[in-house]
Amino acid sequence: MPSVNDVGRLLAGPNSHCKDLDDGHTQCTGAAFVPPDSAAFTMGDVILVRSDLDLDPGSLTHEENHSNQWAAWGGWGFATSYGLDWVFHEGRVECQSFETAAGQGKEFNSYSGNKGCHNNHNLWDGCLEFFKL
Repeated sequence: MPSVNDVGRLLAGPNSHCKDLDDGHTQCTGAAFVPPDSAAFTMGDVILVRSDLDLDPGSLTHEENHSNQWAAWGGWGFATSYGLDWVFHEGRVECQSFETAAGQGKEFNSYSGNKGCHNNHNLWDGCLEFFKL
């Protein structure tokens, strides 16, 4: 099975420009695959950037936090858990546990009853722990 970082480099595509950052991450600008409505996407230690420009410091920190989540959750365990988090919160970034933890929209706090977010986090935290590898 390929590593998460191998898949990240593959998704970057042959026309992207990848460079190793001082902190051990790799940033690939002009990446072939970045989900719609996203400026960047992280797979393991590989940060895929839609534009040909480097990420601003705040966005880079956010993506580096996702890289740390990949490491903490055991690679493919993170992919599964993130996907379930996305489905559970119906794609609402302000409600997603992983996005909130990575620093997405600090004005939102999914654990304080953000209007319209699911608030049964004891159940959700149990689900996340179940999938943590």
